[in-house]
Amino acid sequence: MLIIDEEQAKVVRAVFDWYLEGLSVGGIIERLKSKGDNSPKGKDTWSKRAVESTLTMRKYTGDVAIAVSGNADCQYLNTDHHTGIISKEKFEAVEL
Repeated sequence: MLIIDEEQAKVVRAVFDWYLEGLSVGGIIERLKSKGDNSPKGKDTWSKRAVESTLTMRKYTGDVAIAVSGNADCQYLNTDHHTGIISKEKFEAVEL
């Protein structure tokens, strides 16, 4: 069972909101730094990869993509697996 860390969830929601408001990945990195939000690995500065990874993690919607054993290219989607922290619509609106 996944447990939502509300402080981290606020940061994830903000990253999605800022991106959808038109902020670039670099702009998001600067905003996170100015707010003092550490990266998922606890670093003072977020990397481009960390922001892009956050914006493409389907698990934040409550869905989980599961790979078929022995075939990483073949996956199925387990929808509503857990409580999401962002809407599926917001996730789908992000185009990297």
